[in-house]
Amino acid sequence: MEFTQELTVNVPRPRFIELFDDLENLKVWQEGLISFEALTGTPGQPGSTSRLVYKQGRGTMEMVETVTRRDLPEAFDGVYDAKGVHNVCRNEFLFRRSFR
Repeated sequence: MEFTQELTVNVPRPRFIELFDDLENLKVWQEGLISFEALTGTPGQPGSTSRLVYKQGRGTMEMVETVTRRDLPEAFDGVYDAKGVHNVCRNEFLFRRSFR
């Protein structure tokens, strides 16, 4: 299954990357996120792994994120594995020269 989502963020590029790259903002970007725990490497860097716990219905779901590409400000990719789930997430950041 393939899924695409587009989101417009009305801030300058440097500010967007600053906000995106701040671990304190993960709960803003990821709905239902309860906790984040670095497992290996430096969080957000290629090859690093982290445990993410999400609220799911009445329970929780735990997954492990492996960062596969960090090419900010253009891209950030990861693989997310949970029980019975393998999700490849590719994030491409496109910027317009002007914003309102």
